[in-house]
Amino acid sequence: MVEGLLNQAVAEIQRRKPGYFRRFPAELAPLSPVAEDYLARPLCADWTAAEVMACLEQSIRYYARQGVIFAQKRGSVDPVTCVLLDSAIDAQSAERGTLRLRSSVKANTSVSEVLAREYEERCTSCTRYFIRRKGIQPLVLINAVGVSYEIWTQFLADPLHSFRIVLLENRATDIIRGGMRAAGDVVTEAIDIAKVLRQEGIENATLLSWCNGCRTAIRLAASEPCLIRTLVLLSPTFKGFPGPETHCSSFERTFDLVFKTIATQPTLAPFFARSLVSQHEPDWNNANSADVRANLLFRLPSKECANALLAPFADGSSLVHYGRRAASDANLPVDEILLSLHIPMLLITGREDEIVDNQLTIHALNVSGLRAVHAEVSGAGHYVHDLQYQYFLWALEQWTRNTSAFSSTARVRVTKIGQ
Repeated sequence: MVEGLLNQAVAEIQRRKPGYFRRFPAELAPLSPVAEDYLARPLCADWTAAEVMACLEQSIRYYARQGVIFAQKRGSVDPVTCVLLDSAIDAQSAERGTLRLRSSVKANTSVSEVLAREYEERCTSCTRYFIRRKGIQPLVLINAVGVSYEIWTQFLADPLHSFRIVLLENRATDIIRGGMRAAGDVVTEAIDIAKVLRQEGIENATLLSWCNGCRTAIRLAASEPCLIRTLVLLSPTFKGFPGPETHCSSFERTFDLVFKTIATQPTLAPFFARSLVSQHEPDWNNANSADVRANLLFRLPSKECANALLAPFADGSSLVHYGRRAASDANLPVDEILLSLHIPMLLITGREDEIVDNQLTIHALNVSGLRAVHAEVSGAGHYVHDLQYQYFLWALEQWTRNTSAFSSTARVRVTKIGQ
């Protein structure tokens, strides 16, 4: 248990930047103040100072055997080192039985292989969908628009959870390759999913959605409350939510400019598509402090999922459709829809997410008077369900067990919104 979770902590860094520790040793400050901080947390309420120190020292030795290079420094703790130590405390808590966190092996397979082997393909009059052969708890998974489901392979293939996953191929996107063959719209997608649930006789499903797929989930939960038991929003975007100021991330602002340009000059779409899919490595040469390096690192997706994430921008035609979809989404009265929601809600975010504006998300939920539980994962960006899979699954299982708040861990801060 402990070793598996420690391995995952190292892997989430190396999957983003192979060879990271060879170039940037993890800076390690004196452990005594760090141990005192952990002792003050509820998670370690029944630990002794000696037990905390032993956990930290043993984990550092283990990490070193896995290729992590440490360098002694005085002063504040390197954020990357902090992630490793927090993960160690959580791993030991899981071993002690006080935290329901478990390790899992990264699925070494493709999403097409997983769907062919473990899911049944079915269809309605409008589209096809897949339903997991195993599992008891019905869960509808709504991906980010245009993105391949490849980034969900770990969850789709995991044999240990009890979710009977349903995923729909919306009319705009190929479920395997991703991309945008049409713009599509939120209302149609919500209607299509409701049709699938009724065809399967599924009620009281967990509705799990990611990024801009959360708009479809919100619309479905508001329009079909009898079909949905609980709503889980993973790194949602609320760009365009009305207010005195315009809130959005720098990522969203950049794409706004691209979409406005190709809306008036579609012939430029292939040029922008080629530019967007060119993967630019962060400027590590000028990352001259641990904080700057960590900020660059935590935002990155895993290398193996990069192509799945770039699918909406793969060619000019797809990019044009994506721009039209963004414009359509912006016109959705999400503020009015949120006001009509009366359903238990879990929000999962990565603290270092630069793709969406987490502050806007909190603002939108507060303004709407919604009650939710918020699980914020440290050292995580927009891809918690991939890079921090163990924490994503832990939060999801804790929530679906009784749809109420659960305790924080060393890496996950759990708070209540509107309560």
